[in-house]
Amino acid sequence: MTRCRRSVVGAALSATLLVACGSGGANAPAENVRPPAPGTPGRPADVQGIYRSVHQSLLQLRGDGTVVLIAPHGGGPSGGRYTLRNGRLELQTDDCGEDVGSYDVLVTGEQEAGKAVLQLTAVADSCADRRRDLTRDPWVYANS
Repeated sequence: MTRCRRSVVGAALSATLLVACGSGGANAPAENVRPPAPGTPGRPADVQGIYRSVHQSLLQLRGDGTVVLIAPHGGGPSGGRYTLRNGRLELQTDDCGEDVGSYDVLVTGEQEAGKAVLQLTAVADSCADRRRDLTRDPWVYANS
C-alpha cells in the first residue's frame, strides 16, 4: 500500500512539474519581442529589435542607440551608434570610420514578428558598402 501511495504521489508530482514547466511552451509569445508599429518611427524605442533580410543579413537596433550590422554577402560585421528622430535614422558604423549615413525609415506590414518590415531609403551616405547593405533588401522583424 505504501509503495502504491508513493507511486501515485510521484506521478502527481511529475505531472504538476510538467504542467508548470510547460506553461511557457512553444505557443507562448517571447516577452522580449515588441514588433514596430506601421508608419514613421519617431525614436529608437519604436524600432529596437532584431531584423533579418532575405540575403541572411542581420540588423540589430538597440534602445540605447547602438547598432550591429552583419552582412555576410557584403561588408561583413560592424557595430556603431545611431539616432532616430521623426523617421530619420543617422548612423555611424566601425567599417565606415567617422562617416555618418542618413536614411529615411518607414515601417510597413503588420505589427507582428515576421510581418513588420523596416524599409530604409538612403538620404546621404558616402559609405557605399553600408548604403548597399542597409538598402539592398527590406528588413523583417525577427522574434529573437
